[in-house]
Amino acid sequence: MSALGNLANLVNDLAKTDSMQDIAESIADLNHLTLKDLDLITQLGRGAYGDVFKVKVLETGEELAMKVISMLEADATHKSRTLLEVRTLHASACPHLVSFRGAFVDGDDLHILLELMWGSLEDLSELVRGVMGDDYLVPEFVVQHVAHAVTTAMRYLKKEFKVMHRDLKPANILVNSAGMAKLCDLGLSKVLTDSITKTQVGSKAYMSPERLTEPSYDVRADVWSLGLVLVELVTGEYPYAYLDQPLRILTAIAEGVVPDMPDSLPYSDECKDFIKTCLQPDPANRPKPKALIKHSFLKSKSSDSAAFADWMADLTRQYEEIHGESFN
Repeated sequence: MSALGNLANLVNDLAKTDSMQDIAESIADLNHLTLKDLDLITQLGRGAYGDVFKVKVLETGEELAMKVISMLEADATHKSRTLLEVRTLHASACPHLVSFRGAFVDGDDLHILLELMWGSLEDLSELVRGVMGDDYLVPEFVVQHVAHAVTTAMRYLKKEFKVMHRDLKPANILVNSAGMAKLCDLGLSKVLTDSITKTQVGSKAYMSPERLTEPSYDVRADVWSLGLVLVELVTGEYPYAYLDQPLRILTAIAEGVVPDMPDSLPYSDECKDFIKTCLQPDPANRPKPKALIKHSFLKSKSSDSAAFADWMADLTRQYEEIHGESFN
């Protein structure tokens, strides 16, 4: 059976169970580590469905991120989405998806072990402001790397698993100290049926117009979200922040109001055109990742992320000199 078939069957089966034992057995091949093998270092964050901790593997000293998700009150949809994330990451060979390290059940909680990343694009923006101020513009090679990484991840998810992310936003794009950007948090991902999905989940502020106005949408909705993320990266603020109120923001998106990216910004025509291409209000005019990856802005992308890593290291050093403490 294909990877897609196995994935779809797993999602359907686990949506029907209330048993933690069933869930534990379904991931028995993934639990090479358990709580007794780990040293809890600190809490990294808290989300709607659980907490994230920094842990150390006692035997090797490797530091990982551990998501702890309570399954006790989870409904069938939440369970199936969570297991979809686990199995997708486990099967992934994409360098721009956060690497999976294992999963296990302890009590009523599902623990997912992932590679430890430096932080998100939100953290990176905070670091930039803390060192360079609000008017600093990130280098174009940073924009290019993020665009290439996310487009590659979107293309991989669609091609290999027929999955779209559905919650692309700065908090779900992580970077590491080696200068690699990676997509994370597939908990809202959806296995596409005939390339179309109908449920409305995710962060509405980054949703495409058709997700707010139409009963169905496809992977091009994620392309719009990427466009908003990139506008925020180059301008330093959420593209619709000027509207100030959530209802006005959602109305503007639903009406297809495209965020303004001033021509005066010192980015190449290829960079600006890439973002413009992502932000076509009509999804019929917006490319899918398969076509987007061929855009001239990405075709010149080098696989070497050393410049990104050096830039981050320099910012981190300057932050420590200015503020007298490490950033994170």
